[in-house]
Amino acid sequence: MIESRFDSKGNWVRPPVDLQRLVESRELREAIEDCMGGLPAPQREVFVLRDMQDLETEEVCKILGVTRTNMFVLVSRARGRLRECLERKEVAKPK
Repeated sequence: MIESRFDSKGNWVRPPVDLQRLVESRELREAIEDCMGGLPAPQREVFVLRDMQDLETEEVCKILGVTRTNMFVLVSRARGRLRECLERKEVAKPK
């Protein structure tokens, strides 16, 4: 029943999902996954560990067996390529 969605003051107990935001979120996630698939493996691995899993620099370097300098180069290139790919898909247009 619709009444069960509101409290005694008429406020939402559980607001409805913003469908537009959900669609945009799903589209963005799919675009990111597609763009990540186009990254070279070392860039993708560094990006996932550093930016998605939020691991510390030293931990990423140890896992991948790379120097700090190399890790920063890889993550910088990955971010740049992802940005370009998302812009081409018109998901992340520069302002």
